Amino acid sequence: MQTGQTVRLKFLMSVLFLVILCIAGYSYRNKIIFNSITVDVNDNRVVEFGTSSYDSIAMLSNVSGDVSIIKDVNTNKVGEQVVLFEIEKSNVKKHVPVSIKVVDSVKPIIELKKDTVYVSVGKSFDVFGNIKSVTDNVDGKLTFKKNEEIIDGDTNYYTINGSVNTNQIGKYSIEIKAVDNAENVSSKKFNVVVTSHGRENSIKSTAYSLLGKPYVYGGSSINGFDCSGFVQYVYARNGLKVGRSATDQLYNGYEVSYKNARVGDIIVWGYGRNNITHTAIYVGNGLMIHASNPRDGVVVNKVDSWGSYTGVHIVSVRRLS
Repeated sequence: MQTGQTVRLKFLMSVLFLVILCIAGYSYRNKIIFNSITVDVNDNRVVEFGTSSYDSIAMLSNVSGDVSIIKDVNTNKVGEQVVLFEIEKSNVKKHVPVSIKVVDSVKPIIELKKDTVYVSVGKSFDVFGNIKSVTDNVDGKLTFKKNEEIIDGDTNYYTINGSVNTNQIGKYSIEIKAVDNAENVSSKKFNVVVTSHGRENSIKSTAYSLLGKPYVYGGSSINGFDCSGFVQYVYARNGLKVGRSATDQLYNGYEVSYKNARVGDIIVWGYGRNNITHTAIYVGNGLMIHASNPRDGVVVNKVDSWGSYTGVHIVSVRRLS
């Protein structure tokens, strides 16, 4: 006959067995549920720096459970990160880590004060004076670096390409180039026009003072001028340098339209850019002064009528004043 103590022990053992069996069954059930929790992760796991409305859950699809985020991505930090998701199904939770990359693909922003800067001949010009700012959305303000200081692999800087000779009238191009830490590159150009603005009346007066001088082929002195020699002489008397031939003068200064011509501009005539025949100085009110031909010498003519008379047309108007 079993004693009461033995009966109690057997009962306790039975209860313990049932508890263990229940725990094992519960654990097995949870394992089955845990293993049944599945999720697909999209291939596109790249997010742009600074994105404020990024939805990490949108990376997931075919989720067999309820999703919540334990640790989200910090879009204000460039680099590899891990987003930690928690998926719950039938009170069973599964943590799913997903790697994501925050990238900076936005180019630096270059802001200029003007697209074209005008500088009087002989005056100083500071390139930095036309740069409003050079910034990057991640790296902030970029620092200037001279071209000769740049080595392969350098980032987080901007540099300046091009130069301006303020002693030489003409149009110059300046390029600002910027590189951020992510090696995104941007560039912006502006023009610097060196002009002798203010000398128009002096040029006009010099041209008028030479009326009646003879036409001499190859001439460039008061003893006689050809067309381009006349233009070169007038400009030289006013401290300005232009080419000797009519073709050379086609490329002096910078081009403007005839309707915007002003006193002191050079009018280049011909049948086309490859066939330049004549140059003259515009003196306002539709008039030009030029060394016309051996018969007339240096004269004043109406621009429109002279073109109609000779059969050539205006190829370009060059501004040096």
